[in-house]
Amino acid sequence: MDQDFESFLVDQLLPSNKSDVFVVSQSASSAGVLISDEDFNNFNNYFLQMSLSLISSVGILTNVMNVIVYWKHVPKDGATSTFIFLSVSDVASCLFSLLSICCHIVQGHWPIRGVNMLAVQYAYLGYTRGCAYVISTCLTVYLSVERCFCIKFPLNVKVILAPHRSLLVKFSIVIFGLACFVPAWATQGLQVVFDTTTNETHLDLWLADCRREIDLFVDTFAGVVIPTVAQVVITVCAVFIFNGLKSSAEFRQAASGKQIRSKLGVKTLLEDLGDKAQKIMTSKEAKAAKVVVLVAVLFFACNVPVLLVAYTRMFITELDFGKMYYKLYTVLYTVVYVSGLVNACVNIVIYYTVSAKFKSVFLSVLCRS
Repeated sequence: MDQDFESFLVDQLLPSNKSDVFVVSQSASSAGVLISDEDFNNFNNYFLQMSLSLISSVGILTNVMNVIVYWKHVPKDGATSTFIFLSVSDVASCLFSLLSICCHIVQGHWPIRGVNMLAVQYAYLGYTRGCAYVISTCLTVYLSVERCFCIKFPLNVKVILAPHRSLLVKFSIVIFGLACFVPAWATQGLQVVFDTTTNETHLDLWLADCRREIDLFVDTFAGVVIPTVAQVVITVCAVFIFNGLKSSAEFRQAASGKQIRSKLGVKTLLEDLGDKAQKIMTSKEAKAAKVVVLVAVLFFACNVPVLLVAYTRMFITELDFGKMYYKLYTVLYTVVYVSGLVNACVNIVIYYTVSAKFKSVFLSVLCRS
């Protein structure tokens, strides 16, 4: 999904490669009347560059702080290590986003002679940023499923999700995310091109002949299939975790200072509940579950624009590059881009609000620095 937006930026300033990338014809330009050229340029120069630069920078700082707090000061368990992996992937997503917009700004305002910065951006940053976002998506799914196991199998969870197994799953997610984009990376790069108009050579974009098929596969799988599956799984897990929290709270409230009568005499409610009492979460487990639910809800909200734009394209074929509504398409993908960055930035607010341990460590680290 984000790769399509990067493609648009390349298309705007890569005239020598329009036959190999995306062709925005004059007819499409004149037909795209929903957004005027002036409004589109203002949107591109002000909102796009300023907002993405700011949000990306904030995302890098907040997620670096997340890693520092969780790595050095919070007891290590399965959820903590997942939060660390998630924060690292979010740092990568924000960093590559910031570098991408920097390339766009440099090319538009301070072009470097002999180097097409948007070619550099497309070849090395666009799909790499998309890879980081896919890894973050899969880690969020795993975080939700992991917490469901903790609620469903409280006595066996340490065996089912042993530290070495949990770590193996997370590294497998990283490898899977990288594998999704290997075909794209293998069919793009930079090449030295001779420009007959200036009688000079410069670095420009190279794409393999099979590139369109590769783009179709990668964009469909990484941009539609994975977000859709993630949305469904995370929604189901969030509902399950929420019900677990609700049931646990009811049991705890009923067991607090209350007794019930039985044929054997007076016994506490926890004793009478038997196996059900094993599913009552401790205060620590409840807070961890709340964090996971809020992270899942945040992902759900920020992932909605991704799915809406993806499925809208399936029904409105003119909403694409080189077609009638390509400007509107770019604006929509900017919303997708921003929502992904917001998702990466706001997690720290959840950690800080729900986890007292994270809050105290965060404040101590901040004061020391």
